[in-house]
Amino acid sequence: MTQTASPHGSSFSLVAHLRTNEANGPDRADQIAHQLETAIAVGLIGYGEMLPAERELAAQFGVAVLTLRAALASLRDRGFIQTKRGRGGGSVVCDAGVVTEKERRRRLRERSTEDLRDLGDLSGSIGAAAARLAAARSDHADQTRLQSLADDFRSATSPQDRRKADSRFHIGL
Repeated sequence: MTQTASPHGSSFSLVAHLRTNEANGPDRADQIAHQLETAIAVGLIGYGEMLPAERELAAQFGVAVLTLRAALASLRDRGFIQTKRGRGGGSVVCDAGVVTEKERRRRLRERSTEDLRDLGDLSGSIGAAAARLAAARSDHADQTRLQSLADDFRSATSPQDRRKADSRFHIGL
């Protein structure tokens, strides 16, 4: 995974994991909001982390600044980010623990028992297949990197750090 540093010292990759090839349109802002929400939920973008400037982020997603602003407005309305205007301003990720619980309940209410069972089956199947392929294709450097990621998870002390370490381990896998 390629990491890009923001001007504020935090690092995460958006384009490599989140960008889609779909054209701008009324649903594009919703797609970007969902992609950023997912990155926050899995810990790729952590609590207190500053998002890149709007122009830079719009360029990363390949959309107009107005489309990005609509996505950011949606995230603000749902409590994922806070935005300060003016010099030294920008969008900062809010405490994911509060947002995650609220969003988790909303999402669970929207899903049927059958949908949840299917998602669990899919997740288990993908995880097992990824582990099998990783084991078959790995070399010493891969194993060392994964061991380091697993150690990061074991040494994490907060739920936020554990979620981020778990996400990075599974992305690394």
